[in-house]
Amino acid sequence: GAEVEGGGRRIIAPPVVELIRCDFLANDSWKEADVVLVNSCCFSEALFASIEARAAALLKPGTLVVTLRQQFVGAVQAVTGDGKQGALPPPHRGVCWELIEATERRMSWGPSMMFVYRKTDWMDGPLPAPAPAPT
Repeated sequence: GAEVEGGGRRIIAPPVVELIRCDFLANDSWKEADVVLVNSCCFSEALFASIEARAAALLKPGTLVVTLRQQFVGAVQAVTGDGKQGALPPPHRGVCWELIEATERRMSWGPSMMFVYRKTDWMDGPLPAPAPAPT
């Protein structure tokens, strides 16, 4: 929060928190968010891909996005130093997401992978398709 002077004391003002519950695909009221939680444990791959594309197009650079169980393709398919595509451990930069944490966390329903991304300022064209599995 912000520091405010008051009667010779430093007072820390609490941060402003706004919770927005909406259809991510039909609503853009979350475009100015600083942190977005995508509780994606039960989302289909198609729905999750649509949310990733919408977030990539809508959110400002620096926004943190937390997903559960599923990973963003734009970060997972990062280009390595040798020009090849592949999954990299955090921290690394992908197409428009920087994966800054990937850890298993205990949830009320049991353990779940949690991924924390930071939106980068680089987005050039559509998100890449997932790389084919090695044969």
